[in-house]
Amino acid sequence: MLLFILFALVIGFFIWKAVSKRTVLDPQTTGWDPLIHDPNTDDSFMMNFRLAHFSDTAEKVLQPLNVNYNKFMSNLFYLAYGGNLNNPFASQDAKRFTSHTASIKNYIEKQNRPLMPLWFIAAFPDVLDWIQEAKAERSQILYEGIREDDLKSWLDMKEEDTRKLEIYKVMIENYLKKIKPELEIQ
Repeated sequence: MLLFILFALVIGFFIWKAVSKRTVLDPQTTGWDPLIHDPNTDDSFMMNFRLAHFSDTAEKVLQPLNVNYNKFMSNLFYLAYGGNLNNPFASQDAKRFTSHTASIKNYIEKQNRPLMPLWFIAAFPDVLDWIQEAKAERSQILYEGIREDDLKSWLDMKEEDTRKLEIYKVMIENYLKKIKPELEIQ
């Protein structure tokens, strides 16, 4: 319990530090501009969530797939505070975003999160559920359209590697084609 409180304090401090230097995030915003184009948005905010190179991710994956900004931010804060946005250490920004998706609850506990970037978990928890099932069943549907060389070098790729973004996008597209035509976060 003490470790959780310490963790929440540290996260809260970094979020407060980032929030104090940038434009306030608004759940009424319908676009991604506050995070990727606003010169008043401090990059350290996104770095606190390990979302390096986030503007590329938003422009190449999130926007084309019509990911809802409000739901994405809600999921992100929900993950950051372990599902407890009433936590006294939760930032004011976190308390404004309350429309998280249903399947994000599967990833509140860090030990339940696969080795995927936080932006992917926040944006596509339903796809992530399917990925976990497909891996367990050794389903090839998951990997259709992905070059074998890229799959072999997956773990060695840096997050900013555009091939990695393309792999994520292909997995999402496979989900949309084969499993469900709409994302939970749209």
